[in-house]
Amino acid sequence: TSILENARVGLVPLTGRTRGDVVDEKKAIPLLEMMYAINQELLGPDANETQQSSLNLARAYWSALPDPPYSLCNVLIEQSNVAGREARYEDQFRLLNEAIACVELKAGEGSQRRREVWSFMADYHRERRDFAEARRWYARALEGLPSSTDPVVTVWRSAWRGEVLWMDREEARAAGTTLDPEREAEFQSILRGFQERDPGNPRLRHWVDSPAAPTPPQRSVSTG
Repeated sequence: TSILENARVGLVPLTGRTRGDVVDEKKAIPLLEMMYAINQELLGPDANETQQSSLNLARAYWSALPDPPYSLCNVLIEQSNVAGREARYEDQFRLLNEAIACVELKAGEGSQRRREVWSFMADYHRERRDFAEARRWYARALEGLPSSTDPVVTVWRSAWRGEVLWMDREEARAAGTTLDPEREAEFQSILRGFQERDPGNPRLRHWVDSPAAPTPPQRSVSTG
């Protein structure tokens, strides 16, 4: 049984089915998927212990976004996250493309929401070690990113730039060389910043403990 199916089974009592509540099935399933993704992001291995509070959070999140522009887009993003956690990579890729199309349709040029979903696609390709395609999506996310002291913008810029530098370093390692000292210093500065401010950030796992050389990339055809 998949991780998501286990989550659904465990959450049946929380959906109202055993209390006689009226449940909108079309909303219930996306909410469960969103709950699971939020749960995992916030709590990792302890996620199952707080299903009720996470479901409430998911319901509140859904109710705050009842219709376009972003309700459907957010659900697609969360579904892609779940698919990735379950190693259903073809589904993850398909859902990410659908999410990108959704956001690009509903968000204007320069929207930060666009940048965010582009970065998710970049992460997907980076995780598949298709560095060329990952760079293309990170470049889209970074292009025109406003110079701002806004904490979210600052974190995004550091994270995406850090990923580009990490891929550069991995390719240098594969070629038996080292990253240019100036770029290595920039990467180490970004790395230290995350270690100090956000030591639980999942990016640190591959930034710190990466293999000596990348495996051959698995190319995917992108529609973006």
